[in-house]
Amino acid sequence: MNQKSRSYLVFGLIFIITLVIYRTAILDPKFLNYDQEMVIWPLKQITGLANYFQLRKLNLIFDICPISDLSHLLDLNLEQSFPQINWGISQNIIIWMGIIYLFFKSLETSLNNEFKYYLILILAFHPLAHQSVAWVSARKHLLSAFFILLSYLTTKKFINEKKIKWAIFSIITYGLSVYSWPISLIVPLAFVYEIIKDKEIKNRWLISLSFILIFLVTISLNEYYYSNNFYEQIGQLKYVKVFQPLVSLNGLGRAFYQIVFPFEFASTYSEYSLQNFIGLVGMSLLVAFLYAYKKLDIKNLILCVSPLLVVLVFPTKLFVMDTYILIPLIFFLVRFQDVKLTPPKRAVLLVVVATFIATSYSEIKIRENRKTFDKRSYENEKTCINQKQYLKGLWNSGELNKSILIYHEFIQDGCHSGIDLAQIYLYALFLDNQTTNSNKLEVLTSTFKTSKLA
Repeated sequence: MNQKSRSYLVFGLIFIITLVIYRTAILDPKFLNYDQEMVIWPLKQITGLANYFQLRKLNLIFDICPISDLSHLLDLNLEQSFPQINWGISQNIIIWMGIIYLFFKSLETSLNNEFKYYLILILAFHPLAHQSVAWVSARKHLLSAFFILLSYLTTKKFINEKKIKWAIFSIITYGLSVYSWPISLIVPLAFVYEIIKDKEIKNRWLISLSFILIFLVTISLNEYYYSNNFYEQIGQLKYVKVFQPLVSLNGLGRAFYQIVFPFEFASTYSEYSLQNFIGLVGMSLLVAFLYAYKKLDIKNLILCVSPLLVVLVFPTKLFVMDTYILIPLIFFLVRFQDVKLTPPKRAVLLVVVATFIATSYSEIKIRENRKTFDKRSYENEKTCINQKQYLKGLWNSGELNKSILIYHEFIQDGCHSGIDLAQIYLYALFLDNQTTNSNKLEVLTSTFKTSKLA
């Protein structure tokens, strides 16, 4: 079988299996989608470009990601014509297939033609990636990944061919990426590094300055938004404006752990869990190994780490989420494209791909039910947010006795301030005989200070 036929076969297989994995989600317009009230529903008011900017002035549009907003508008219009289809998930799948194709193109220089097909299958069914594909509001991460991969490919083409049109296209696609979602903001450091290093490139400083200019404008707009408009929308700052080295290291460790061991998912993760430490040790050993064998490529290191620096230098309230790791996952796999394939490695890779397919399928099944999803998050990682979501689910389903048990954990973990769960606390206040009156008073006071029910 020639390379072209093998490529068609692999892509056809990926598409068919992806449709099988998502068949229920595609046909379920009510499939689980966090944050749609903030991210998507306000877009229903948009009637034109002028109206979009008017709504943004009124602070009704969430985040600065107009490219993602435009794609959600397409979903909303399609849903009016064909309401029986979940167009949010469908469009996510289409974008994901585009990402897989661009990933394939980035591997065309690989010395080992067979191994790259295994890498494509690993990316296509990696359970970590499907945390973004299965979440409509995470469209911004998919679009950002798609355009930054396109920018990466055209930068390579520009460096090889020295044609200015590829530089212009790379700069434009970088802009589209950061205005889909600025998670890719620092990635072009790797592009600039390669461009400046090549002294044969004419106007290399001007081209590099174009990337830097987009970077500076984007970071300024987002700094203003998250310091002002976001605070008005949510009532709290998104970023902790203090550099916390230990938290940042733990975030890198957690990202590495999720890439290598993508089986313990939750809505949010703890800053100080055991998995963070395991990932940090594993990442350190890998970096040491690559350095020892002189295979530590600065460009690839920037590509893998820079998206995480956006959310780890000044950590968000949500520490590291799986969606943040999508771009690092893609460039991490690109780094290993020239691994020599042997029969034992081939067997291991087949097992890995089969396991990933089964895990991704089960992940989508879990997301069919909000309560099941919240319970899994709570059981895997007992952060305050995961506890809160599960507690609210128990309350809403009338499981009051079980909610009291979770309430005890909530109090013990110091998670009771700043949340909208006054009903549960009032219920617990009268029925609970294990919590002291002073603790009840403290909880009740903080709840009524911050709750929407106050």
